[in-house]
Amino acid sequence: DVLNKCKNALLFLPYIMCFAFVFLSAVVCDALSTCVLMCVFVLALPFAGHVTLALALGVVGQGFFKSMPYTLLSALYQKPHDAKKLDVSFTLYYLSIQIGGLLPLLFSGVIAHYWGYRAAFFIAAIGMEIGFFTFLYGKRLLTMVDNRASTSSVSTQFQMLLVSAIILATALFSICLRYTFLTNLFVGVAAIAIFVYICFECRRYSKQEVNQVAVAMFLMVLGAIFFAIYYQQPTSLTLFVERNVNRQLLGITLPSASFWVFNPMWMLLLGPLLSYAYNFLSKRNKDLSVVMKFGIGNMCMGLGYFIVVIAARYFSYHYHVSAWWIVLSYAFQSTAELLVNALGFAMVARLSPKPMMSVMMGMWLVSTALGGVLSGTMASMTAIPKTHMHAAYSLHVYAHAFGIFGWLSMITGVLTCLVAPFVMRFMHAVPEPQSKLALEM
Repeated sequence: DVLNKCKNALLFLPYIMCFAFVFLSAVVCDALSTCVLMCVFVLALPFAGHVTLALALGVVGQGFFKSMPYTLLSALYQKPHDAKKLDVSFTLYYLSIQIGGLLPLLFSGVIAHYWGYRAAFFIAAIGMEIGFFTFLYGKRLLTMVDNRASTSSVSTQFQMLLVSAIILATALFSICLRYTFLTNLFVGVAAIAIFVYICFECRRYSKQEVNQVAVAMFLMVLGAIFFAIYYQQPTSLTLFVERNVNRQLLGITLPSASFWVFNPMWMLLLGPLLSYAYNFLSKRNKDLSVVMKFGIGNMCMGLGYFIVVIAARYFSYHYHVSAWWIVLSYAFQSTAELLVNALGFAMVARLSPKPMMSVMMGMWLVSTALGGVLSGTMASMTAIPKTHMHAAYSLHVYAHAFGIFGWLSMITGVLTCLVAPFVMRFMHAVPEPQSKLALEM
């Protein structure tokens, strides 16, 4: 029951923490050390006696970690002629995340079924420990990254202040996970505060840099809309699979949550094709702008939901649709994720002034959190009253809601593609790299 109440908060609280700790690392902490600190909190998760406290520790841990690898990756491509490498590099990194995400989806349910959830969390902790030592071993390869904190030491006073802030944040999020309205309020206040801070900082930059930040903020708004629909996967779409989908594939009956595995599987299949397409177009100086890619990503998300709406017209006697429709829908949704989420950090790295890089990375994550807040409101459109639990009624409700999601994504994507040339002109044609350099990847 506790997990069910706080599932939406778990979607976006980590992104708010990301901003806090990304900003912290940009000011006084080494980004490399920030990555290491994350492991300490996640390893505490299996041994915590209180569910919300354990989840709060996980939120804090993600705040330390989630955007730091992106910040480090973007720091490797600081030269102007390296910018086009960002799309390929961030896509490949995003694919590596999906490899890690695929394994838990395949095995965690089985482990939890036979040995309990504590065993599943314990094995996850072992995986984090392996990641910890892998990072320590590979840290020497990142010494070229320009990070002013890496050349300075952190005072004892600051260390004590940091530990106190972590304890306070853990206690705060433990409460927020129980009362979702507090989380929604917290996200709204944080978004406004961060936006005001960015506007204040922009006074120090040139007009072109300010225009680039404005374009980045515009894309973050599009990202929030995208994530509001994307986050229907673990909520509305999963419930649709549970109630109105014949979950037999190749003679095997899958749990509804197991359909999530098709998301990383499709990304692993389609990601290399997109990377090849980026290089192919770059070679001919025809690569699409990041604004156009965001628009196409939103259209792909819309197509994914239109497929489910079409599937609702071809139901069986029990008002169940074939699972293959869901597999096909995930193909378009995964393509959309690669075009928007995977390239979001590359967009920030390309458009943000270097001193604001970490803050803008955090703002991108805050837009993701806002999308999570909106997704909870949109998911209410698929609510099924207990008095109307018949499959025929739920099929009608889901088809109607998914149609709205699809049109919202499609209209957003088409409008984005139409205004893309004007947006690029507004930011005074941010220099695009030469295509041959992208092929050096």
